[in-house]
Amino acid sequence: MKHKIRLSTKGQIVIPLHARERFGWLAGKDLIADEKEDGLFISRPQGASWEEIQSVSGSLKYDGPAKTIADMNEGIAEAMREKYDRR
Repeated sequence: MKHKIRLSTKGQIVIPLHARERFGWLAGKDLIADEKEDGLFISRPQGASWEEIQSVSGSLKYDGPAKTIADMNEGIAEAMREKYDRR
């Protein structure tokens, strides 16, 4: 669907409400403006936003000594042995 929009004297544009709602573009969120030969392509950034990362960061807290790769591999192997009862 095409939308007619106007560029303000401050260089701003207003994205129509139904388009913002469709794509989940909320006020204050960052978007990417990708220059193309005939204009701009506007999209949201790929990957998780800082807010999304912060919302789950509390579940990642670990209060103890740093684990090595070997420690993590052994933990995974132990969990698999317990799950599948293999020794």
